[in-house]
Amino acid sequence: MPEFEPILKFQKVLGVERGGSILVISPKGSAFGFRVDDLQTEYNRVHHLFDEPDLEHLIIDCSQTDYIDSALVGVFIGLSKKVTLAGGRTVLCGLSERVEEILRNMQLLEGAAFTHLWAHEITRNEAVAALEG
Repeated sequence: MPEFEPILKFQKVLGVERGGSILVISPKGSAFGFRVDDLQTEYNRVHHLFDEPDLEHLIIDCSQTDYIDSALVGVFIGLSKKVTLAGGRTVLCGLSERVEEILRNMQLLEGAAFTHLWAHEITRNEAVAALEG
């Protein structure tokens, strides 16, 4: 398993870690506290990281938040599309019951249109194993 180290310090909304060819983003706190401008700035920074040829996969670890909104879901979708187009995969993990319910209500976990965007695992270790296996 790769060792993950924080990168992109001073992020207000998204924690960002890298381990080998895998990038992990972790929304911090509740989406109620996110400023859309901060989220957009951080999205752009993370999006550009995937221009590096040795970065392949994305894990979206939601274990530090219990609520997401449409702006954050848009970030998830945008980054997942970038990763998929580059030949990588995205895995969600650490979903609270509330976050999982939000994604199911938006038909983003099991909807046929989104199965190509990401898989869903319970823990970060399982997400890493799914990407490495």
